[in-house]
Amino acid sequence: MRQGRLSLLTSLLDVLDSNETDNTSHALARYFLERFDDLSALNIYDVMNECYVSRTGVRRFCQSIGLANFTELKARASEWATFRSHYLAFPKAMLGEGRELSRELGSIGANIDRLVVEGVLDQIAIAMHEAQRIVIFTNAMSGMSLRNFQAAMALEHRLVRIVTDVAPSEAILRELGENDIMMVVSLSGSSAQGNLSLIEMPASHKLLISAYPDAGLDNLFDETCYLGTSAEEHGAKHHLYIEFGVPYFFLSLYYRYVFLYDEELGVFE
Repeated sequence: MRQGRLSLLTSLLDVLDSNETDNTSHALARYFLERFDDLSALNIYDVMNECYVSRTGVRRFCQSIGLANFTELKARASEWATFRSHYLAFPKAMLGEGRELSRELGSIGANIDRLVVEGVLDQIAIAMHEAQRIVIFTNAMSGMSLRNFQAAMALEHRLVRIVTDVAPSEAILRELGENDIMMVVSLSGSSAQGNLSLIEMPASHKLLISAYPDAGLDNLFDETCYLGTSAEEHGAKHHLYIEFGVPYFFLSLYYRYVFLYDEELGVFE
């Protein structure tokens, strides 16, 4: 699989949005998305007939989204259950436990605001500014929400590379040295625990950004930053931390960075 791609779901949606409706790639992406809950049972001959494409065309499409072939695409069928569990966790808690969305989001936001007041985000911004290279290692879901931060930092002349656990690039991580920084975003700790060999590989400064201290990962990192304490895997708030907590944290971090270093704002400390 090509390094650096996000999930199959994300890749298919990218193709769907970036091609005209009469394009073969659009037709294939639409076909797979409409049958995403049953990918493992798909037959290549049905795909060829429904989308008016050859076997070679299907293989080329798979390769264009970072997969070797149709068999590898079918092997990603488990994403359906994974993503549904993620997105439905909090709605189920609202129905079954009476959770209130505004209250939970307010709690997460207050935790991150406290990190700003305590100067934690300033320390991270300074470390990023002083680092030669910046890499963020995260899972596919959190990776989706980091693209805006990556773009904003590029306009500050700071290039941030995002490596996801879907297709982690060992080469990128191996290149990192003592003057670089790797930020690992693992809200529940599960993606970090599942990639310990990769996280231990770089000789860089390592910062864990999490929301579940009980994962027991502190000793693997030079620093830890907790957005909260209740983002256990498959828990109701895990989804909210990904959808709101991570974007709000990195938006706040970006603001602290520009307050410190952007000449147009004229604020230097």
